[in-house]
Order: sequence, then structure tokens, then C-alpha cells
Amino acid sequence: MKSEDFITTASQIVGFGEAGSRSATSRAYYGAFHFAKEVICDVAGIEPARFGRSHKLPIYCLNKTGDDNALEAAYLLGNLQSRRIKADYKIKEPNPNKLAYGQYSVEQALECQRCLEVVS
Repeated sequence: MKSEDFITTASQIVGFGEAGSRSATSRAYYGAFHFAKEVICDVAGIEPARFGRSHKLPIYCLNKTGDDNALEAAYLLGNLQSRRIKADYKIKEPNPNKLAYGQYSVEQALECQRCLEVVS
């Protein structure tokens, strides 16, 4: 499986009501997160084992590069992480614009991936 498969799946399920939108947001984040880990491991030579369960390490590493595309990817990844937490854990909070929320998450993940492709 490739990290991009998460983003593809997110785009396919986003239209299935609130659960689809929330699930798409989560999948979009994980697609971008795993893609970022792959780039960091390739470019910076960081061992995947160092990541452990830390979701902050890719953002930290990308911010340290000083590269404009990496900085944009770090921003997008951080935003996606916040959106994923809201989608996965704050299910009692109303989300009046469900479809747009999920679609925007998918778009952000794709943009993050584009930024990272330039870095790698």
C-alpha cells in the first residue's frame, strides 16, 4: 500500500454524509502524514523507527529545512492534524458544512503531497 492510497480513499468516501466527511478528513491526514514521513526518511536520512508514535516529528523536521515547499507542507500537515483530531474525537461538535469540511481536508492533503514532491 502507498500513502497516496489513503488520499484516494478519502476522495471516494467524502460524500457519504457526516461519517464519510469525518473519515475522509482522517484518511486525508494519514495519507499526508505517511507521505511526509517517506520524504523525510529519504531526504534527511532519518530512520523510520525514530518516528515512533510521534505525529509532531514530521512537522518539526519539515519546518527545520527552511525550504518554502517544506514549510508549506508543514503548515498543511499541522492543519490536517488538527482537523483529524476534531473529526475523530469531537463527534458531539456540530459540523454544519460536513461535505465542505471533508473536501477541504482532501484538497489540503493533495496540496501537501504536491509540496513534498518538490522537496523530494
